[in-house]
Amino acid sequence: MLKKRNLKINSFLETYKKDDEHIKAIHQLATSFILLRDRDSANIFIERGLVVDANHIPLNKLKANKLYRDKRYLDGIRILEKLDSLKPNEKFTQKMLGRSWYKLKNFEEAKKYFNKAKKIDQSDYKSYTYLGQIALEEKDFKTAFFQFSMATFTGKDRRDEEYYGLGQVNLETKKIKEAIAMFKRAYQENRANYKALYQMATLSQEYYKDKKIAYKHFNNYVDKFEEKDSLLTNHAKEQLTIIKKYYFQKGEILD
Repeated sequence: MLKKRNLKINSFLETYKKDDEHIKAIHQLATSFILLRDRDSANIFIERGLVVDANHIPLNKLKANKLYRDKRYLDGIRILEKLDSLKPNEKFTQKMLGRSWYKLKNFEEAKKYFNKAKKIDQSDYKSYTYLGQIALEEKDFKTAFFQFSMATFTGKDRRDEEYYGLGQVNLETKKIKEAIAMFKRAYQENRANYKALYQMATLSQEYYKDKKIAYKHFNNYVDKFEEKDSLLTNHAKEQLTIIKKYYFQKGEILD
């Protein structure tokens, strides 16, 4: 597979050597180097391509992605607005504009573009997720609950972020039992979501009289995610010690 890919790149490079304005070869080279995770080489061909054709839509998309990765959100927005004028109402453009404005904490602009993206493709559940995150930050818990719920209904892929959002909404509205259930769903969707497991542990300790439930979750957290977050790990270990001592004083030794 790698040999075939290298042969393709060599073919595009040969074409480019013969004609350094061959836009199809330039685009293919930029895309190929991105797939190989050679971003420096990819960027050379992205920039070269945009000199040859400043309105080349796929290359402008690659440039927008690069600027977003580099956290140059305002520069990226300028490229995206240009894309929107060249080819209006594309989901990629609307969603990237929403994400960029979200990063800049301009929630009104972000909502505008996520709502546009949602209208273009109602099956793209991540637009609901972003709208849920915005509503959560704005303390609009009713809207946040609706948006995260729509994301879980619509999404087909892993939805731990969406269930985690529902857990946060329930936690903010003091519905602890429901919050535990949603954090549990988040962890079931993605066993690498250490924050969901940590929330299950801390809330179980608060909610249930049986502290062994929390002990099990804290133990699981330390076993699997000890190196992830030192603050969370230290707290988890402290709670394990407290719970062990509690049961020891009752004449029971926990493993």
